Amino acid sequence: MRKLLLAVVFLGMTVCVASAESLSVTDTLKKIPALKAGVGYSLIDNKINALSTVELARWKGITLEAGIAGDADSTDWKAIGVISYDLLKLKNYVDLPILNLIEFQPGLYAGAGGLNLHRIMESEIDAGVSLTLVNIKW
Repeated sequence: MRKLLLAVVFLGMTVCVASAESLSVTDTLKKIPALKAGVGYSLIDNKINALSTVELARWKGITLEAGIAGDADSTDWKAIGVISYDLLKLKNYVDLPILNLIEFQPGLYAGAGGLNLHRIMESEIDAGVSLTLVNIKW
């Protein structure tokens, strides 16, 4: 009986000391980096690819991004790195819910393909110019 009473007292003290931080969905979503969508012109394929990136770092209007680029004839899906510059953000000029997502950020990208498991050992290098068009911040 004494052991049971001691266990109950110990658990009661543990519950009194324990504290939990409040969970906020909006605060959690603010920590997720912005998803950027755009297009890239491949200098290897001479084709236009779709780009999807996330922002890694920003300094004085220059942005470092990482993401993926769509497949083309000579190169498959690629992991890419992008360096872009903030040229125009429509949210600075227009206060409409859809138009404030549109940005124009020209940049340069480079990456390597072969992300499919059956072709993982092949190296498919790609490089080109990019234009970020949509910036979705949760």
